[in-house]
Amino acid sequence: MLKAEMKQGSLAKHLDKVTELWIQGRSQPKSCDAVFAFWQRQGGLTSSVAETRFWNAVKERNFSLARYAEKKISQSAGRKKTALLWQVRSHPERWLTRKSFSSSDHTHRIIVDYAVRRLAQKDMRLAARRWLSLRDHLNFTPEQKAKLNHYLGIRLALRFYDDAPELVAKIDPDFQDAEITEWRIRLALSQQDWPQVQLLIDKLPEEQQLTSRWQYWQAVAEQNITGQSQNERFSRIAVDRSYYGFLASEQLGQPFTLNYEPASFSASLQQNLLLLPSVRRMYELIQLEQFNYARQEWNLLFPTLNAEQKYALSHLAGSWEWHSQAIAGAAQVRKWNDLQLRFPLEYAELYQQSTRQRNIPLNWALSITRQESAFNPLARSGVGAMGLMQLMPKTARQTAKKIRQNLSAIKELYNPATNIALGTAYLAQMLDRFDGSRIYATAAYNAGPYRVKGWLKKRGHLPLDIWVEVIPYKETRTYVQRVLEYGVVYDMMANRPTRLLDDSERQLLALNFLNDDGAVVAD
Repeated sequence: MLKAEMKQGSLAKHLDKVTELWIQGRSQPKSCDAVFAFWQRQGGLTSSVAETRFWNAVKERNFSLARYAEKKISQSAGRKKTALLWQVRSHPERWLTRKSFSSSDHTHRIIVDYAVRRLAQKDMRLAARRWLSLRDHLNFTPEQKAKLNHYLGIRLALRFYDDAPELVAKIDPDFQDAEITEWRIRLALSQQDWPQVQLLIDKLPEEQQLTSRWQYWQAVAEQNITGQSQNERFSRIAVDRSYYGFLASEQLGQPFTLNYEPASFSASLQQNLLLLPSVRRMYELIQLEQFNYARQEWNLLFPTLNAEQKYALSHLAGSWEWHSQAIAGAAQVRKWNDLQLRFPLEYAELYQQSTRQRNIPLNWALSITRQESAFNPLARSGVGAMGLMQLMPKTARQTAKKIRQNLSAIKELYNPATNIALGTAYLAQMLDRFDGSRIYATAAYNAGPYRVKGWLKKRGHLPLDIWVEVIPYKETRTYVQRVLEYGVVYDMMANRPTRLLDDSERQLLALNFLNDDGAVVAD
């Protein structure tokens, strides 16, 4: 639009719009060059404007653009400020001190925000201490403080430094950030400091306190402190179909609660949906394994339906063995208790054959598949994992070589028989590598064995439920808990004997780290 106005001779009336565009912290398309050249000839590019772009570029971490903008700054005061940025950037550990900065200069806050993060990449604890000495001195806004507090607080906790509890407490002394508080609880769990666990859980927002996760740890803490059973607390948790609910049920020695609610809608509703041209196209595309095109049809149709129609369509998808979309549809209409829809079972004979051959639990392989691909044999992740059990090509090749199975082309991983054979073999390898621990092996399947070995080296002495709770990666922590939870669901749905944990795993829980006097056994 600005280029058209320049050709029409009216751009001079809109130079402020060009200024607004030029000062952005990111490079603009080449097509803007002619407009910018005209704007500069009209005197639009001043030292002050260049300085504004410089600091916007720094905020965007676009330092090549910042260098470019700096060349346009002619005022000595402005150049002095930019020189400070480069100085602090080169040696943040030396220059991140109160005497380097003024509370009245907003550019100094930009420098400190950037330099603290840069220093944190080299020395997290030093970065935290420098931030604590500077954050009140430089008049940061509450929002600016909260962002950097969160950045440092979470990362400090994730590293489990000996002084992390102290530093994180100083970063968020008033419990303003619930996620930081959760990580403070995990630090207390890693030290098995039960009074501190209880104190910190009480600092969470009430809604989070009442989740099964923190109710479980409240009960465990109370039992560890007092030596008295917490059956009433565990009974309240056990009604929840979740990892923590199932832990509570096993603690009580009572059956698991599934809260299963079968589908309830009329057959005519599905018949009417089948008359829709878009649904017929969807079905044909699925038969041709053109899932991306089928999903496009779904995405166009789904928002136009009412809740009951959406639910019925999700069941149609399940009947077509398009389970990943059926599960997604159930989630969108919040049908969490329709376990028949949410926990499908395909290729049962292949799973039974492969798990028997590898001597691993059937429900484990099924749960991994449900979590990995929702039983989509053609699934491919953003990082290249393929098929039902989401095998990386390199892992698949190594596993195939190890078990002497032919894998002539990577596309064979989309074949259910091949994928299940290699996936279960790899699970068996992880189980063997981690001395028969299904939980450590599950974490390794998600995060990689080398990473899990590192976590075990640092925190392998912890009770098993604490070890799971303090897994640094949220994705892996959630993954392990869901795989265990889903295993219970699959076994119960098939009327098989059901356990969340086997006897050896149960012996490693925090509540079993009590001696005869009711005290916590020392590490």
